[in-house]
Amino acid sequence: MPVKPYLDVIPDRFKINIPQADDINKILLFPLKVSEGYDTSAKIEALFGFVRRQSNYYRQACEILGLIQSSDGIFHLTKKGEEYLKLSADEKSRFVGQLLLEFPVMNEVFLKVVMDHNRVISRDSIIQIIKKRSYLQGSTLVRRAQTIVSWFKWIRNNLGVIEVDKAGNISSSALNNP
Repeated sequence: MPVKPYLDVIPDRFKINIPQADDINKILLFPLKVSEGYDTSAKIEALFGFVRRQSNYYRQACEILGLIQSSDGIFHLTKKGEEYLKLSADEKSRFVGQLLLEFPVMNEVFLKVVMDHNRVISRDSIIQIIKKRSYLQGSTLVRRAQTIVSWFKWIRNNLGVIEVDKAGNISSSALNNP
């Protein structure tokens, strides 16, 4: 898949908080389930088998991505969430790829590897980028770096514009075309 549509994504300076929600597929099911009436933490916890904290992380991820909002403990789709649900599978992947790249850390790593095809960004480098761009410290940095690597694996699997090896090193895909 061409990398060009993702080069123009503008990072959102307000998306510095990276929720500990590693499974993008669960994040993407969240708005669908909200539209089906699973609109409270208790319902989502029962549906996914989450504990409260996990449910909060995934809700937070959906809110930061702009797909849902919550009011008085009830989840609602946003206009962006409604738009997302109407897209075809391919369009959803591209849409989500762009939403993920609005996170400044994601955008920085992505641009570094696609602009320099010989560059590899390690998990430790991601930790340093998160440390520089956020207020996070200690073991939280490691957990959020794992989230970033997981999100890049989703991008690799669904868009193919980057590579992620078993150690979590991120590099440019030899197959991507501008």
